[in-house]
Amino acid sequence: MSEKLLEVKNLTYSFNTYGGTVKAVRDVSFSVNKGEILGIVGESGCGKSVTAQSILRLNPEPPGFSSKGEIIFDGQDLMKLSIKDLRKVRGREIGFIFQDPMTSLNPTMKVGDQIAEVFHSRTDISKREIKNKVIEMMKRVGISDVEKRYNQYPHELSGGMKQRIMIAMALVSRPSLIICDEPTTSLDVTIEAQILDLLLELRNELDTAIIMITHDLGVIAKICDRVLVMYGGKIVEEGMVDEIFYETAHPYTNGLLNSIARLDMDKNNVLTPIEGTPPDLFSPPKGCPFAARCEYCMDVCNAFPPKTYSLVDSHMVACHLKHEYAPEVEFKKPGKRGAETGSRAVYYGGSAGGKEEPLITVEGVKRYFKISGKAVLKAVDGVSLKVYKGETLGLVGESGCGKSTLGRTITRLLAPTEGRILYKNKEIHGLSAEEENLFHQKIQMIFQNPYSSLNPRMTVKEIVGEGMLLHGLATDAILDDKVEELLNRVGLGKEHMSRFSHEFSGGQRQRIGIARALSVNPEFIVCDEPVSALDVSIQAQVINMLKKLQEDMGLTYLFIAHDLSVVRYISDRIAVMYMGHIVEEAPTEALFAGPQHPYTKLLLSAIPIADPEVTRNKKRIEIKGEVPSPINPGPGCLFADRCPLATERCFKERPERKMVEEHHYVSCFEVG
Repeated sequence: MSEKLLEVKNLTYSFNTYGGTVKAVRDVSFSVNKGEILGIVGESGCGKSVTAQSILRLNPEPPGFSSKGEIIFDGQDLMKLSIKDLRKVRGREIGFIFQDPMTSLNPTMKVGDQIAEVFHSRTDISKREIKNKVIEMMKRVGISDVEKRYNQYPHELSGGMKQRIMIAMALVSRPSLIICDEPTTSLDVTIEAQILDLLLELRNELDTAIIMITHDLGVIAKICDRVLVMYGGKIVEEGMVDEIFYETAHPYTNGLLNSIARLDMDKNNVLTPIEGTPPDLFSPPKGCPFAARCEYCMDVCNAFPPKTYSLVDSHMVACHLKHEYAPEVEFKKPGKRGAETGSRAVYYGGSAGGKEEPLITVEGVKRYFKISGKAVLKAVDGVSLKVYKGETLGLVGESGCGKSTLGRTITRLLAPTEGRILYKNKEIHGLSAEEENLFHQKIQMIFQNPYSSLNPRMTVKEIVGEGMLLHGLATDAILDDKVEELLNRVGLGKEHMSRFSHEFSGGQRQRIGIARALSVNPEFIVCDEPVSALDVSIQAQVINMLKKLQEDMGLTYLFIAHDLSVVRYISDRIAVMYMGHIVEEAPTEALFAGPQHPYTKLLLSAIPIADPEVTRNKKRIEIKGEVPSPINPGPGCLFADRCPLATERCFKERPERKMVEEHHYVSCFEVG
C-alpha cells in the first residue's frame, strides 16, 4: 500500500473583495502518495492554483482566508504551523514552481543568488558548495552560459529562460514534494520535454512526489499517475490517467478532451469548445457547478449538488448521470469535432490563391542589442519572410530564438538594425504622420505576457475601448456595447468591464489582451503566444474565433507559438526559427509530413500528445549540447553543436537557404 505524503481534507478557501466573497475552493479533499505524480486540470479560475498555494499558505491573507480544512504533510498539519516553522518547509521539503516567472522573480537580485536563497538558513554547507549546486541545477534545466546567467538579472532573460530559473529554484534542494503551477506554459516543446524528463528522473531517483497543475493534457498524459479534474472550486472527477482519458465519466472532462487541437485531426474541422463561461464564484450555483454549460443537464442538476460516485476504487465522479435512475448517455469521443469549414487557400504568391503581392515583406532584417561594452546580442540575424493577405504564417522555435523580437520589429515596437520591412509593398520606415497612424491601427499585436502588457490602473472597459476612441471607431455613447461585444467574443462578459487586470487569472488577462487587439479592426495581427496562458477549452474558443475572424474579415496572422499542435491546426505555412535565423519554411502539411532540417525533426518529436498510450510508445529524439550564446555565435551553422548530422563543413560555413521541393525551403548542407 502506498504511503501518503500529503493529505488535504475538506479545504474551503475564499477571498474577501469589494464585490463580495469569492468562494474559490469549496470542500476539496485529495491525497498525494510518496513518489506519485498527481495532475490537476481545469479551466482558468476553477481553483487549481488557489488549492496549490493553500498547501504552503502562499495566498495573501487578507483578503484570503480558509474557513475549513486540514493539510497534513508528513504527519503535521501545515494549517496550524507558525510562519517561522512553515518557512522551514517551504523550499526545503516542498518546492513550488509558479506560473508567472515575470512577477515571481525579484527584479533587484541576480538570478543565481535567488536560487541560492533556498539554502540561506543552512550552516552545514559552504558558499562554494551552494554555488556549485545552483550551477549544476541551472545546467540540468537547459540554461546555457550558466556562469554568465548566474550573474544576470531577470529582465536580461527571455520568458522561457526565466521559467527555467524558477524550476531550478524549486528543484535545487531536492524536496520530497514539488508543486508545479503551469511550469511549462512559457517553454518551447524541447525544453518542456527536458523539464518533464527531469521531473520524472527526480521522482525515480528520490521518490519525489509531484503535483502538476496544467491546462496541457499532453503533459498530463506523459507524466501523471493520477488526475484530478476541478471545476467551479470543486473536484468533479478523479482517476488514474488512463481512466480519465479512456473511460471519461464527467461531461466537463469530456469537453476538455474535445477542445484539444490534435496532430492527427483534420485541419478543416472546427474545434469543439465548451460553450459559456465558468460559474460566478461570488454566488456559486446551488446544484452542479457545470449544469449551465452541460449538454446533458437535467432538472436535478440545477437543484441539487451531485454526490460523488465511485466507479472503481481509483475512479470517482461527481455527476447526476451516474445515478441509477439517470438516462444513459454516450459522450462524443475526441476526434469527432464538428462540422468542416471547407478547404482553405494556401498562399505562396504568384498565382496561388490569386495573391500576387504579399501584405508584409521582411527583407534581410537584423535586430541586435548592445549588452555591455562591445558585446552584441544578435536576436534576429538576417531574416527574410513574406506573409500574404488572408493567410496564417506560423513561427516556431525554442525560447530565445528571436521569434518575439521579430514580431515586435514587424509591428515597429522595435526598430530594425538592418534590413527592410514593407507593408503593402511600401517600406514602413519614413511613413507620413497620417500613414503611420493608419499603420498602427491596421497592424496589431497580441502579447505573450498579459500581466505586464495591461495597464493596472485602467479598467477592462478603458483598456479595450481606448483604441476605438483614439481611432474614431466608437463614441462614448456606444462604447459599452462595443466593449461588451468584444468581451463576449473572447469568453468574458459585461460584468468584467469595471474590473482591473489584477482581479483576473492569467488566462482571463490574455483574453482581455486579445479583445484589445481586435478592437481597432486590424488587418494584420502578430499573435505572440496568444493561447499559451489559456486552458484548453478557452484555447478552442479563441482559435475558432481567430479563424472565423480571418474568414469574415480577411485578417492575416503571424502566429508565434511553442505549441506545435496549435500551430499545425491554425497555420497555412510554418517558418522554423533557430538562433535568429529561419532554418526551414514550408506549407504546414509538408512540414509535418516530411520535416527536413534536423532541428525541425527534433521539435516535432518533442510534442506532448494528449493520449497516454501514444505518449508511452512515442520515441523522442534526444538532443545533445545546449543552445549556443547569441552574443558570440560561431562562423558555421548555429545548430552544428547539437546536430547528429553535423560534418566538419557545418562548423566552418553558414548554410544557404535552398528549395528542396515546391514551396519548401531549408538551410542545411546535409539536406537536399
